Amino acid sequence: MSTVRSGLNLHQRLHVSEQPNASAILHTPFEMLELEVQNPVAYPTLVPFDPISFTAEPYRSLTAAADENVASRPSPGQTGYCSPLLVNALLYWASQMYRAIDPKTDELAMRFSLEAESLWDKEFGNDNVVNIAAAQFLSLGFLGHGRNHKVLQYMGHASDMARRMNLFGSSTNDETNTTLSIKEMTAEESRARMYAAWGVFNWITLMSLFYHQPGLKCPSRPPNLPIPGDDHSDDQTEFETTSSRPLPPFMGSTFPHLCHFWRIVHEITVVYHTDGNPHFDDRTALRFAEYKFRELLAWSNGLPYTLLRGDDKPHHVQILHLWFHAAVLELFRPCVQTNAAAKRRLRTFTSNYSSPAAVCNASVGQLKRLILNFRLHYKSSTYTILWHTAMIYVANALLHDAKEEGWFFYFLLCVYGYERLRRSWRVTGAVAKGLLAMTLRNGDISSHMARQILQDLERKKLSEMPEPIRAQFPVDLDLALSDPKSATAENLADKFEYTAMLGDYTHEFDSAQSR
Repeated sequence: MSTVRSGLNLHQRLHVSEQPNASAILHTPFEMLELEVQNPVAYPTLVPFDPISFTAEPYRSLTAAADENVASRPSPGQTGYCSPLLVNALLYWASQMYRAIDPKTDELAMRFSLEAESLWDKEFGNDNVVNIAAAQFLSLGFLGHGRNHKVLQYMGHASDMARRMNLFGSSTNDETNTTLSIKEMTAEESRARMYAAWGVFNWITLMSLFYHQPGLKCPSRPPNLPIPGDDHSDDQTEFETTSSRPLPPFMGSTFPHLCHFWRIVHEITVVYHTDGNPHFDDRTALRFAEYKFRELLAWSNGLPYTLLRGDDKPHHVQILHLWFHAAVLELFRPCVQTNAAAKRRLRTFTSNYSSPAAVCNASVGQLKRLILNFRLHYKSSTYTILWHTAMIYVANALLHDAKEEGWFFYFLLCVYGYERLRRSWRVTGAVAKGLLAMTLRNGDISSHMARQILQDLERKKLSEMPEPIRAQFPVDLDLALSDPKSATAENLADKFEYTAMLGDYTHEFDSAQSR
């Protein structure tokens, strides 16, 4: 793989094998891909810099923004399913995670970001699967950097582009036309569209469910294309069956099952978050939640052995189960806002003790064990942001429910989980600070204790960008049902000191416990 670095003349462009001190940026199965890109971003040649092979596996199995079987085999002399925009967007995202190993890559990430945005301006309006993937990587990178407005901007671009390309189902589109156009394509072209469709659909659904991003348009229907790698799907076409290849080894069967998961969750997102909070009574909400819970249970019961929970399973399997239980908690949240509603019996279950409260308690218990195991045994817990929503759900359960023995241990487990992620993703600092503000407001700890914890978190942070953190996703999940703006990470973090001062100089939090 050859690379072009800023300031080097043509005769100075060296093959990676001629630079023993430089690691290849892209590893198997991308090693045959040549990046003959006139990229003005200079990256280190003397310090080993291998962000993609370091960071990609947890994400490729879960997001699959592009089909690497296609992207890694461009025609000779052509870029194939690759572009300077995609490379810079990918390296922007990857460099942030690599910051956990080498803090100097933070400046590099910003340069990749600026270059990618410049290239995006030139590509704007050019609808293709490569640009959809680039927009996804940019939105993920901006999310971690705490640049919320950019997250929405590029997620909107990816979603709008997919709609214009008829990748999503629609009540107004003739879905047979999309199927016919797929059959007229080569196998590689069709696979690229399938990965693009399901990759962006999954990512938008995740953002809509867990982040409640205002202004983000969730697709009205799932993609009308087959799920790549899902050989047993009912919507698998004869064309896809005859032209399919095995999924890459690192993905196993995770991605197809994940697509089915997000297809189930999609309806929850549409009902709960498309037009604000759901407007129905407790009993209607319970019937809907029980129906979707049954679907989720059927999906989980159909998982193969390789995707079942286990300490020896890959990290993307652990994240899959974290998402499952977080989705269950989000599904039943409208049903547990009052004691009476929380204790209503689930009609399709035989146990007399089946209720929304029982389901939520079970999922919280599972999340506690999963988070503890992930923190202890998976190094990716320090650099992948995909699992952090599970900590928000556990922290909310700890703070809003009756305090049990050991609650403070799990609360600190979550707060310091964000501290570990902060080296790569600065937005997590706002989340941790917001959780501390919630604890103060609830009167669960003293102002002195909260400041001590925050001081410890701040002491370990790296240098910050001058741009303020924008994090407009909810941290106080119950408050988000009635006052979404006050419940955001950004707002709660900004009010930490004010809340602490109320505890110091007023009787606002008389129930605060000294520790």
